[in-house]
Amino acid sequence: MITQSLLLSKFALHADGYLMRKTTGKRAGCTDAKGYRVVMIDGITYKEHRLIWLMVHGELPSGVIDHKNNQKQDNRPCNLRDVSNAVNQMNPSASIGRKSQTGLLGVSIDPSCKSSYRAKIKVNGRQINLGSFPSPELAQEAYFAAKALHHR
Repeated sequence: MITQSLLLSKFALHADGYLMRKTTGKRAGCTDAKGYRVVMIDGITYKEHRLIWLMVHGELPSGVIDHKNNQKQDNRPCNLRDVSNAVNQMNPSASIGRKSQTGLLGVSIDPSCKSSYRAKIKVNGRQINLGSFPSPELAQEAYFAAKALHHR
């Protein structure tokens, strides 16, 4: 099992948020197919952000590691947070579908009136309709107000 002391003996944490091998002074790991940095230790591949969490906090995260700025390779400790999978799924990149009509989080074109926009938010697995608005900007304002209330 990987431990904080093992990590500290093999790696240094660079200020830009990546691991450097102490033996070579070079950046450890590579990028996987999903765009995350991974590091192999004793034949086991680990996500770099999880290793950095362990290195800084002394324990593996209890949930998933969320990159606050949604940049998968920004593994600076200040950009990482230990959250549940449900909270991680609230990130804009996960919430704006590929088929989004507006490209705006929580906003779609109102099918009953093509000149208005509907705002919706999902809370605890239930979708809540926030109303129809004359502009996409107003609909998104309503979405963000609801998000501030429900997604803390």
